[in-house]
Amino acid sequence: MMTKNGIVRIGIIGCGRIAGHHCRSIVENKGTDLIAVCDLDIERAKYYQDLFNVSAYSNYHEMLSQNPDIDTVAIVTPSGMHFEHALQMVSEYQKNIIVEKPTFLKPSQVTEVYERASEVGVNVFPVFQNRYNLAVQRVLKGLADG
Repeated sequence: MMTKNGIVRIGIIGCGRIAGHHCRSIVENKGTDLIAVCDLDIERAKYYQDLFNVSAYSNYHEMLSQNPDIDTVAIVTPSGMHFEHALQMVSEYQKNIIVEKPTFLKPSQVTEVYERASEVGVNVFPVFQNRYNLAVQRVLKGLADG
């Protein structure tokens, strides 16, 4: 993944409750910089702007045109919008993407986004943090143990 000085520069689209988790994770990681946040409701974006001292936008096209150094976009919009946003970030902007769960609603969408990302040389990072839950780990261990 291409980065500026080894730092991943991230913009977030979608500023609901889960966006706060993403923002905190980004600012707490030495290898990442939170650059901007975006939500159709500018007041939601401004909330995170104030908390994390970043730029806020109500239009992600504007966010990306004014911050061309963003190399990764976290898609934290409503799940029905993930495919549209992911495909646009990959195809039009050639950005790496982090896609909140559920990543996509149809298997064909998964295939299309991953194929397009491969064609343009960017990465797709799906969010599946529940794989670390104790119950899931027990099931995995049970399966491994037969």
